[in-house]
Amino acid sequence: MPTLEDLAEALLRTMFRAAAQGDAKAGRQLLEVIARAESARTEKALGVLQSAAQHIEKYAPIFEKHEREGLDPPDIYPHPDDFIINGATGEVTIDGPTTKEDAGARKVFRQHAIESMRRYFEVEAALAKEPTNRALRREFKELKKYPDFLKKDAERITRHEAQRQSRRALDAKPPKPNKKTPRVKE
Repeated sequence: MPTLEDLAEALLRTMFRAAAQGDAKAGRQLLEVIARAESARTEKALGVLQSAAQHIEKYAPIFEKHEREGLDPPDIYPHPDDFIINGATGEVTIDGPTTKEDAGARKVFRQHAIESMRRYFEVEAALAKEPTNRALRREFKELKKYPDFLKKDAERITRHEAQRQSRRALDAKPPKPNKKTPRVKE
């Protein structure tokens, strides 16, 4: 039994075929369907962008206060600096944990990745000597996720630090002139 999605696809294919063969009515209907779908997609993307902006606006000051006071970051997820907003498209991605559980899992995985790097380099060196060894190739493929994770995690940490320094630079106030500076007589 065909699903609703299968039927919709079949209908769209029929409409495309009819429009391609010069059926103006099918062409107009197809354009209306596309316009409605695009409008719904745009509306959803705008909602995601607004939610991200509200989250950043609400929680960034809390994180900044913790930074200024030398405190650990609060247990608020996702971290405002983990939102990556494409300025051209408005597309929002989150590069980091979205829950406390995700953050804990990342911490555990990071530690495991660090501990596994020695074995990664051992297997990499062994593979250089025996490139056809299937067991080593399988193990290397499994171990490859650790340096990949650590690289991505380091990029995230670097992005956070750059944003923190940027905020600090923007918040820096120039020194006030000293009113008691003696005047030099000429």
